[in-house]
Amino acid sequence: MKWVPHSLIVALILNLIAFVLALIWEGVGYNPFTVIQAWGKGFWALLKCAMQMCLILLTGYIVAVSPPVEKALAWLASLPNPDKPSQAVLLMGLVTNILAYINWGLSIVAAAIFVIYLVRHQPKVDFRLLLAAAYPGLGCEWHTGLSASAPLMVPDPGSLLIKEGILAEPIPTNRTIFSPFNLGIQAFTIIFTAAFMAIMHPRPEKTLSMPPERLKVVEKWVPPEKPRQEEMSVADKINWWPGWGVIFGIMAAVYLVWWYSQKGFAGLTLDSVNFMFLFAGLLLHWYPARFVDAALSGASKVWGIIIQFPLYGGIFGMLKYTALAKTITDAFVAMATASTYPLLMYWVAGTLNLLGPLGRV
Repeated sequence: MKWVPHSLIVALILNLIAFVLALIWEGVGYNPFTVIQAWGKGFWALLKCAMQMCLILLTGYIVAVSPPVEKALAWLASLPNPDKPSQAVLLMGLVTNILAYINWGLSIVAAAIFVIYLVRHQPKVDFRLLLAAAYPGLGCEWHTGLSASAPLMVPDPGSLLIKEGILAEPIPTNRTIFSPFNLGIQAFTIIFTAAFMAIMHPRPEKTLSMPPERLKVVEKWVPPEKPRQEEMSVADKINWWPGWGVIFGIMAAVYLVWWYSQKGFAGLTLDSVNFMFLFAGLLLHWYPARFVDAALSGASKVWGIIIQFPLYGGIFGMLKYTALAKTITDAFVAMATASTYPLLMYWVAGTLNLLGPLGRV
C-alpha cells in the first residue's frame, strides 16, 4: 500500500502514541522510566488471549478449507440468477454475515473462497461490491457472535477481567450472546446489511466485473492427494487412517455433551469454541494427513497475532499501570449524565480500542 504501513509497524506506532499520552497525562511522580516499567509489566498479559485468537483463526481456516464446506460454498454460489447480479451480492452478505456470527476465523477464509465461486457462476456481478459484501460480518457480527472475545471471556472464572477484579463474577452467555436483545440486533444486522449492499449494485454499464481466469492466481489451499495403497509406508497408513478423526470426534462430542450439561450457557467460552472447531476440522477433512496440511497452511496466517499481541499487551500495561486509562475514562464520566452514560462509555471503549484490540480484555 502507498500510505498504510505494515500492521507490525502500526502496532509499534500505537505503542509510541500510548507512551507519549501516558507521559502527558501521568501527573506528578511519573517519568519515562515508570511508563516503560508499566509497558513491560503488561507485555505478556495477553498471552492466553493471543493463543485463543490464534486457535480461532487457525481452526476457522481448517474448517473453511475442508472439502464439505468448499462443496457447500460452491453449491450456494450456483443458486443466484446470473442475470440478476444483485442476488449474488445479497447471498454473499447473508452467508458471510452468518459465518462471522459462527466464527470470525471461518468467515475470513470462507469469504475469500466464496468470492472465487461466485465470480465463476455470476460473471455479471460487480467485483468491487462483491468484495465489500464479503466482510461486513467482521465489523458487525463477530463481536456478539459465537466467537466474540469479550462475551466468551467473561463466563470464564479464570479470565483476566475476573482476576483483576474488574468483574465481581462470571457472566454467562444467556445474558450476552443469547439474550433476546442481542439476538434481535444480530438478525436485523445480518438481513439489513446484506439487503442494503444488494440494493447498491450498479447498472450494467457501470459494473466492474472480474473475469474468472484472473482469480486463478489467488492462493488457495489444495488438499494433498492420498497415496496409492501399494505405495504407502507404515507411517503413511497411520497418517491417512480416518479412524483417528472418528475416535477423537466421538470423544470430543461426549465431552461437550457432559460439559454443557454441567455448565449450561456458562460453558460457552473461547476454549470450548476452539475445542469444537478443532475436532470438527479433524472430522471434516476425514484424513488426518490432510488436516495437518491444512493446519500448516493456516499457521502462516496467525503470525501477526503471535507477534503483535504482546505489543498490544504493552499498550494494555501503559493504560492499566499508569493514569492514562483513568484519565480518559474520567473525562468522559465528567461529561456524562444518566441518559448519556451508555453512549459515552461506548465512545470510551472506542477510544481505547484505537490503541489496540483492547476490547478483548
